[in-house]
Amino acid sequence: MNEEIEIPESIINKIKGRVEKTDFETVEEYVIYVLTEALSVAEKAGEDDAHLTEHDEIEDRLKTLGYLN
Repeated sequence: MNEEIEIPESIINKIKGRVEKTDFETVEEYVIYVLTEALSVAEKAGEDDAHLTEHDEIEDRLKTLGYLN
C-alpha cells in the first residue's frame, strides 16, 4: 500500500543535499532508509521500556515478599 505525504520544500532541499553525499540514488530511497532506522530505534526503545517495567514489577514483588529491602 502506497500512501503519499507532503514534505515541506525546505526539508526536501536538505534531504537533496544529503543524498548528494551518499550512495542513495533518490530522495525517496533516503527517506525510506531514514524512516526505517528511526522506527527500528523507536521499537527497540519500546522493548527496553517494557523490559524495565517488567524488571520493576519483579523487584516490587520481591520487596513485597521480603527478599529485597
